[in-house]
Amino acid sequence: FYKIPQIPTRTIGRLQLAKEYANLAKEYPPEKGGQGSGLKCIRVHLHRFLHKDLQNDVDFRKKIVADKTLEELEESIQICSQKHAQDNHVVEDESLSWYRRHRDAKIQRDNRAANNGVETDDEDDEDVDECGDGYTGGNMFGGDDGDDDGDY
Repeated sequence: FYKIPQIPTRTIGRLQLAKEYANLAKEYPPEKGGQGSGLKCIRVHLHRFLHKDLQNDVDFRKKIVADKTLEELEESIQICSQKHAQDNHVVEDESLSWYRRHRDAKIQRDNRAANNGVETDDEDDEDVDECGDGYTGGNMFGGDDGDDDGDY
């Protein structure tokens, strides 16, 4: 039973995630309180969420890059929504994007270790958790690893 691969199922589509993120960015602007870098922060997240859509449509990608306000970014999300409707896009058919690569890499390493009893050194072992969710074993605050890496 425990050796059955646990493949995560999609519970929210990338477009819905982008819409919810934009709503949260309106409610909690990233430039307030000294956190984030305003619109740039929002745009980066939207690029990650809509990576697949941006890959497939150069004009759409150029529009998001050129957007100067949150309202323009929301308009881009609406354009993406219209494209999904035209293409009969099915959320359940979406595959997990590169945005989850650290989490998925951890699951794959754990599965290999459980199946083989060891993990080889030549595997792509990323101990740094760039997303800051702590899932990959990384510590977004640097931890007490003895390295003077400029953490505060």
